[in-house]
Amino acid sequence: MEKEHNATLDLKGREMLQGYGEYFVTTRECLSLSLEGLKIDSIGLRVATEDHGKIHPTVHAVQLLYQTPKKTIELDEEQTKKFIKNQEIETQEPDGGYIITNRRKPVDAGQVRHNKLRRI
Repeated sequence: MEKEHNATLDLKGREMLQGYGEYFVTTRECLSLSLEGLKIDSIGLRVATEDHGKIHPTVHAVQLLYQTPKKTIELDEEQTKKFIKNQEIETQEPDGGYIITNRRKPVDAGQVRHNKLRRI
């Protein structure tokens, strides 16, 4: 049986804002208020950063916005500790991006290259 490799992003009732190399999510209701003098990070949750043309999700985005992750790698406690410390973990998963989980809860986004898993 082939694994399905995708994840859905739930943005119902939310709006995306772009700052300098950062992306934020806020609500339509928040945008209808007088926001004069406020910084963009005061009105939204930072969900991604951009570096050299590549967009990287933040931990908050992975944990809060991905409702039904399907392209995941489940880690045990020791592997999760290594992953959070940005240490490589051996894996047999194909190269690509994944949502890393522990106890079926999202931890962060990860990347597999040449049988090595790392945080992105």
